[in-house]
Amino acid sequence: MNFYVLKTSIGESSAEMEFYATDDSVLGEAPRCPTCNKFIGMLKWKPPFRVEIKFWGTKYGDISFGPGELLLSERLVKSYMSENLKGIRILGPAEVVKVVPKRMLKGLPKYYIGEVRRSNAIFDDIASGAVWETPWTCETCRQGILFKRTKRVVIKEETWEGDDLFYARGLPGSIITSERFKEFVDKHQILGAKLVKASKYSFDFYPKWYKW
Repeated sequence: MNFYVLKTSIGESSAEMEFYATDDSVLGEAPRCPTCNKFIGMLKWKPPFRVEIKFWGTKYGDISFGPGELLLSERLVKSYMSENLKGIRILGPAEVVKVVPKRMLKGLPKYYIGEVRRSNAIFDDIASGAVWETPWTCETCRQGILFKRTKRVVIKEETWEGDDLFYARGLPGSIITSERFKEFVDKHQILGAKLVKASKYSFDFYPKWYKW
């Protein structure tokens, strides 16, 4: 099984956009690990989902990334449902209160707020070459303290439950997708989504040359 990491295409296409929750947004509690009680995600956003959207390009994107949720175009949502994909829960419609630049108001599509599932799939930190400042001790969430870097992303395939988008245990900040979702993005020409093969995806938040 080939897995992918879903990233923004900002800087690489003409369908670049960002969205922000308005200052009066209501937030609930952040999810916690049921075993060790450690935080495993951002504060939950409660309706109404009032947003401001900033467009960097000339086209309307189909997907944009917030601190904990996704902004999804109606086109993407309808296509996603027609393909019977799994992993995104639609929380409700987005109420767009501000658009920058204003010229993008004309023809603005309807958007929705979506939430990606936190699954039981396990991020194999050893096979991935991942380094934490303090290694994880909880088998449930598999989160250590201060995630520094990883050479690749390896998912233990036997723990994957068939989700097409998901957060893996031990890798809370990265959205993983199935090969089926990659085919969906290509087929429907979803704008704003960049998919990097998991075996090629790496990051280093604390490179060796960096000193405090």
